[in-house]
Amino acid sequence: MIQGDHSMAELPINPVLQFVRGIAATHDPGNHPDQSLLERFVNAADENAFQVLLRRHGPLVMSVCTRVLGNQSDAEDAFQATFLVLVRKASSLRAPESLAPWLYGVAYRTSLKAKAEVLKRRLREERLVDRASPAASEELVWRDVRLVLDEEVNRLPDRYRIPIVLCYFEGRTNEQAAQLLGCPPGTVFSRLAEARNRLRRQLSRRGLALSTGVLVAVLSGSTASARVPTSSVLVTSQAAMAFAAGPAVAAGTTPVRAAALAEGVLQAMVLTKLKILVVALAVVGVVGLVGGLLTHQALAGGQTGDGSEVRVLSAAPAAPAADEKEKAEEEAKKDKEKFQGTWKVVTLEEKGESKEEPDVRLVFEGDEFIFKKGDDVLHKGKFKLDPSKDPKAIDLEITESVKMLNGKTSLAIYALDKDDKDALKLCLGEPDAERPKEFTGAAETKCIFVTLKREKK
Repeated sequence: MIQGDHSMAELPINPVLQFVRGIAATHDPGNHPDQSLLERFVNAADENAFQVLLRRHGPLVMSVCTRVLGNQSDAEDAFQATFLVLVRKASSLRAPESLAPWLYGVAYRTSLKAKAEVLKRRLREERLVDRASPAASEELVWRDVRLVLDEEVNRLPDRYRIPIVLCYFEGRTNEQAAQLLGCPPGTVFSRLAEARNRLRRQLSRRGLALSTGVLVAVLSGSTASARVPTSSVLVTSQAAMAFAAGPAVAAGTTPVRAAALAEGVLQAMVLTKLKILVVALAVVGVVGLVGGLLTHQALAGGQTGDGSEVRVLSAAPAAPAADEKEKAEEEAKKDKEKFQGTWKVVTLEEKGESKEEPDVRLVFEGDEFIFKKGDDVLHKGKFKLDPSKDPKAIDLEITESVKMLNGKTSLAIYALDKDDKDALKLCLGEPDAERPKEFTGAAETKCIFVTLKREKK
């Protein structure tokens, strides 16, 4: 019982009790999304929220750092640096719901930077390997395989890399990953399958022929053994809060090497963005310069290419980009309305041969399509129109298929008959291949040219 008029705030807090409370406060109950935790950290400097993120994604980050660096001390520096980068970039993350894949990429780049610095320091030192121990040699081989795998995973496009990180490295189910990504579980399943195929091809080119089963085992085991001690969580959290507060607070509080690594990675991120911006501006500048030169040449002397006289009174203002975009969206909306309904295939030309397909129909409902043969569904998915292209373009993203084309997209072109609103032409490219340039099903094009007629109700 508290005697006198001492307040609770004035009583000394038992360090052990404070430590236990810290562990309880940062326990991850699994019902706080990454996005809400990041918002709490960014908006209220909530260290408890940050510690939940540390515990949740720490094993993933530590596993990458350990694989790349091989030395526990170096790995811990890279681990801390990765989360120092997070505190600086938390407010600008474009997809906070995909935090795990982002952290995986940062951890990998940070570890590579740390490894380069370690190699510089140890340039003249010899690396000794205990050749008398078969178990040690075998572990070394598998560590090298995992290193190569990390490198190839980082080369995958985001649509394939993110499901790999979520499902294999972090152990989420397809349903959980789908909820995070805002897509059907079938899409995650198909992207994982394509990601595995791509990884196997990439590894094969590097002399590593892994079966699908072995590849899945290596991927799934990459994070399983990583452990992040509570002490590391608390130390990293304290360092991160100081780092977020600025150089004055970070000095003497944040580990020097971790802070230097983080600053180096942050600087590299800025340079990468600047390079992309410079390239984009250069392309725009070249296009503008060429256009200006052509216009100048055409108008020089007051004549056009056919010899007719030209009088330039004033420069006509260019149509605003927003107006052009609005016009294109309106045209796409009108064409989409014309697509709605059931279309019967009249003729089909493939590999230079024409044939009739009386039982095949193509159904458009909203932004979805269904290919049917009789009552059997061949392909299902979503479609998107772009009438601004010439010929007009349509993308057919397949989500379900009897031919195992899930996750693939057929880039196609279309034409709606101006004189007959019930006539439609499609030229379909092979999934994930280039878009056709003309309406033909000749053998050399590897395209399918289809003419359709709207089926009356």
